[in-house]
Amino acid sequence: MTGVDEAVGDAVSGGVDIRWYRCGADGPVLVLLPTWNLLDSRIWNLLVPLLSQRCTVVTYDPRGAGKSERPPVGYTLDDHVGDALAVLDASGVGPATVVGLSTTTNVAVTLAARQPERVERLVLVGAGLRDGSKAPEFWEPWSGEGGWARHKAASWRSDFEAYLRFFFGEAFHEPDSEHLIEEAVQWGLEADPEILITQAREQEGEDVTPLLKSIRCPTDIVHGGGNRVVPLEKARMAAAAIPGARLHVIPDACHGLHRRHPEVLARLLLQLVD
Repeated sequence: MTGVDEAVGDAVSGGVDIRWYRCGADGPVLVLLPTWNLLDSRIWNLLVPLLSQRCTVVTYDPRGAGKSERPPVGYTLDDHVGDALAVLDASGVGPATVVGLSTTTNVAVTLAARQPERVERLVLVGAGLRDGSKAPEFWEPWSGEGGWARHKAASWRSDFEAYLRFFFGEAFHEPDSEHLIEEAVQWGLEADPEILITQAREQEGEDVTPLLKSIRCPTDIVHGGGNRVVPLEKARMAAAAIPGARLHVIPDACHGLHRRHPEVLARLLLQLVD
């Protein structure tokens, strides 16, 4: 990573080592949460250089990915919230703007609701908030179908790469995104599908929606208008539930704003923290 100052370390959360990275100038603190355990902190490598000249930026590898530890169990939402708090402590930063992306918007919401003194501002990008619903079809046998029918444990075990190519094709569906899809697939192949399946089992039925009304920090929700992974309606519902939240829609944009439109997202984040 680039920046004025850089630091790397390990936080310990529930006995699990979590690798964190800090870089940038003195100024507002931005904590960019990882996304799904499928990928590590490299997901932010287009955004960090754009932010670190004016902000202190903290990222980390989620448990189960990158250079963080990969325990066989321990992937509940509370486990991930504990990881974020451990990183905040170990990296030596104070209250921060916390940016959640896709799955980790659940972590960001929980932090803001339960630890309000740690979160100055909340930004939810591609908010895939858990509402307690279950997906029994995820555990059903897979007969080789394509599309979202691949989103099953049996599919991941049978042909993980084919699932990744489908999923990232949906996440980066805009024209000329082939290089982003291929890069994400290669990173995803470093993941262990059994860890993802364990996390799906441990988080099944979790619900953050009751926390939304208790959030008091300034909150901004950023969503691609053409998002095929998380429907725009979910972002609208979250914005309506969080007091004072503002919704920013990037017209026709995909789910992966952090890599498909890093300049747009960085400009918005800098405006918010300024």
